[in-house]
Amino acid sequence: MTGAQLPHRLETERLALRPVVEDDSAELGTLIERNLARVQRYMDWAQHEPMSVEDRRRVITTLRDKAASGQEHTLLMV
Repeated sequence: MTGAQLPHRLETERLALRPVVEDDSAELGTLIERNLARVQRYMDWAQHEPMSVEDRRRVITTLRDKAASGQEHTLLMV
């Protein structure tokens, strides 16, 4: 059984949410590294940071596949 399909992008006047994609890997890594101490205090996934761009791409591919099958959706704030 698959979950509900989300729109490709959710947008308000001040915020946009969209699925994370492999091309986000390098920039996302830079942002995470810059804020790592703060992020690790609140986010369980950040305990696996820092990771290489290639490892991050593999994680994002897995997240994309889970979203396509309706298992879970990971969105990026832009």
